[in-house]
Amino acid sequence: TRLRLDWLANDAPDGAWKGTFRRMLYITIGYVILNVFLSPVDPQDPCSLLFNIVVFIYTVFVIYLMTVVRRRIRERDQIREERCIGCEDVVCAAFCGCCTVSQMARQTADYDLDEGRFFTPDGLDLESPVPAPVMHV
Repeated sequence: TRLRLDWLANDAPDGAWKGTFRRMLYITIGYVILNVFLSPVDPQDPCSLLFNIVVFIYTVFVIYLMTVVRRRIRERDQIREERCIGCEDVVCAAFCGCCTVSQMARQTADYDLDEGRFFTPDGLDLESPVPAPVMHV
């Protein structure tokens, strides 16, 4: 929501981006519920075709979103690709998703000025910026 994008990582019209987090939450909850009901009871049993299709679609969807959002942040901040020129965003999203999400969070907020918070519209403190702690060396 910090980038004002919709659930498909497109620019959202006025205020439409406010529903992005809720929609993504519903999609993820739906995926988890399907995963629970479609996964085999015994881990030794093979997974059903439907289970594999659901996992594949959700995985591709998440990688696609991370790729597009990462590219948009790089373009906005004029950050060049350093490795895997032309496909760095998708490689990072597919093979290092946790690091990619962390990197994007740092690029969209200055955590020295704004403290991160749960259950806020953009994941940042609702109040005025929190001063950075003094570092003693």
